Amino acid sequence: LTHAQYADFAKANRKPPPVVPVFADDLSLVIKPELPVVGVSWEDAKAYCTWLGKRLPTEAEWEKAARGERGLKWPWGNAFVEALANSAGQEDGYKYTAPPGKFEQGRSAFGLYDAAGNVAEWVSDWYDPAYYQAGPFRDPKGLDTGKHRVYRGGSWDDSSLGVRTAKRYAASPHQTSAVIGFRCAMDPNL
Repeated sequence: LTHAQYADFAKANRKPPPVVPVFADDLSLVIKPELPVVGVSWEDAKAYCTWLGKRLPTEAEWEKAARGERGLKWPWGNAFVEALANSAGQEDGYKYTAPPGKFEQGRSAFGLYDAAGNVAEWVSDWYDPAYYQAGPFRDPKGLDTGKHRVYRGGSWDDSSLGVRTAKRYAASPHQTSAVIGFRCAMDPNL
């Protein structure tokens, strides 16, 4: 999802543009129309997906799409390969965000682009650090309430460990950041 796509939603719904509260460099470097949208709260990410007739993915859906059936450490396999993700450092060719889909060889088995690095992504679940130790094995839905929402995938500012497919992060639903974006999901037509 790009800034240009989000701008259409913001204009149609009289929403303010994304807000990146802290960024040490020229903000225009991460808010170009062709770059992945950042600076969007969980609430606005959810509203955007709803506007499209979609929804935020659950944490379990996101993880399966990123890890594949074999539960890989990174979308492409179990060894980190710097050239396959936009993560910390400029060796991948990008100081900050990259246009979505630039890392073709880093796609997951399910075809998910940028599931490791570039921008972390909001998911629908509330955060509980111990949820998966006691939660259901099949199709866990997360808690009904909480203080923080989950975001996954790591970003351009995370190390190889931070962009692992199993890595979980938490933030307040109203938080915005230069490292958090989102993608939408939809239910299959049954």
